[in-house]
Amino acid sequence: MNWYANRNSNDTQGLIIDSDTGENIAVSYKVEHASLIAAAPEAIDLLKETLNTLDNMTIEEFALARDSFIRRKIEDFLYKFDLFA
Repeated sequence: MNWYANRNSNDTQGLIIDSDTGENIAVSYKVEHASLIAAAPEAIDLLKETLNTLDNMTIEEFALARDSFIRRKIEDFLYKFDLFA
């Protein structure tokens, strides 16, 4: 599943489209919110990957990896969608 955001014809709303099927997934009332909604499938994948990684770590491994793995993954995601506050 791969979604992307596009401006609706009226320029104030955002359209979220499935790039695999061309199906319209959602409309956001504010165009600036469309990229956040379009990022949902990737956000879910990131959370699943993070939880899976955490489940398979010892406490010692977690302590060593948390700053380098989790922070990097989340920051990469936030920067990609210009969501870094």
